[in-house]
Amino acid sequence: MLATYSEHSYSKADIVVVDIHLDVTKRILGNPYEYEFTYDGFSRSIEVVANNISPNTLCVIESTVPPGTTAKVIYPIFVEAFRKRKLDINKFHLAHSYERVMPGRNCMDSIVNFYRVYSGINKESETMAEEFLKSFINTKDYPLYRLHSTTASEMAKVLENSYRAMNIAFIEEWTEYAEETEVDLFEVITAIRMRPTHKNIMSPGFGVGGYCLSKDPLLADWSYKNLFNGDGHLKMSVEAVATNDLMPNYTFDLLKREVGNLKDKHITILGISYLNDVADTRCSPTGLFYDKCLGEGANVNLHDPLVTFWEEKKLQINSEINHLRVKKHDVAIFTVRHSLYLDMTVDDILSTLPGVKVVIDANNIISNDTAKKLSDKNIKIIGVGKGQLKKLWKNNE
Repeated sequence: MLATYSEHSYSKADIVVVDIHLDVTKRILGNPYEYEFTYDGFSRSIEVVANNISPNTLCVIESTVPPGTTAKVIYPIFVEAFRKRKLDINKFHLAHSYERVMPGRNCMDSIVNFYRVYSGINKESETMAEEFLKSFINTKDYPLYRLHSTTASEMAKVLENSYRAMNIAFIEEWTEYAEETEVDLFEVITAIRMRPTHKNIMSPGFGVGGYCLSKDPLLADWSYKNLFNGDGHLKMSVEAVATNDLMPNYTFDLLKREVGNLKDKHITILGISYLNDVADTRCSPTGLFYDKCLGEGANVNLHDPLVTFWEEKKLQINSEINHLRVKKHDVAIFTVRHSLYLDMTVDDILSTLPGVKVVIDANNIISNDTAKKLSDKNIKIIGVGKGQLKKLWKNNE
């Protein structure tokens, strides 16, 4: 095994695995139909591979791509390159098998010990892809699933993420409903999950981030219209992206409702990454919330136990939580379910956030017992999906 940037190295490979990001640019956040997508950089990278690999090489596409990409975009690039190089395209093998990698400490485990879907442009490609995947995946416990075409394999990835995105978007309006009716929506969902057919109903939260759910439905929509000449859009899937993109607005509305004018208020945001216990800030919902606070003139304190540099905002972040002890705090918003935050006691919160008057639990981080104790200390606590917390401060008024 070697690491290199030399294009010549492709000629030495028996197997080439392609993991190149394909990004979607959203022109206006919240307007899901205003997006841009292009293959430009991706296609150039594929051309480099096609111009250098040897015959009999297996190329496995792991990238999340618009369905139809392997057959309609990638394979023709290899056909043209092999024609110019006077090579037999029938000796080339091409497959698609999308990754389901989770960031963080379980990254390697999610590669080895998880199910894989795959397909190839022909039977020989499928067989070679199967042998390759079996070489590092625990197929005894997590058997492979072969689909009938590479387009089907590509569709499986964007469909499973679109389903998850829609599941999250669906619960958003119920979050607002629970707030108005003073209902603990988490308790309701726990009860519903006892029914086997409803175990995967999502919980309320702060927002959706990361590289997949925020754009994969749009890749499917683009494919439908541009690769298969579909009439219209994948409306529900696309609009779920818009709902999820704007989810932090609900927490911001809770903040405004409690504080009013944010100018010169000291707002502390606890959590920058998009996922608990990882340092990944891609498409983090904290970004929108942070911008809205700054836009209204607030003084914003930021903390994340794992993030030391917020790439998207070009900000250095102090990951030591004790530095908050010397800051001013009018309102604290817990946004990410980091283990550090989940383990905080009432005393920890009071000593870490001196002077805090309002605490917003945007991601089910603070238990009902802790919330009651904070309320007893005359700290107003509200939460996303936690309408029952209204009763605490109503009783204290």
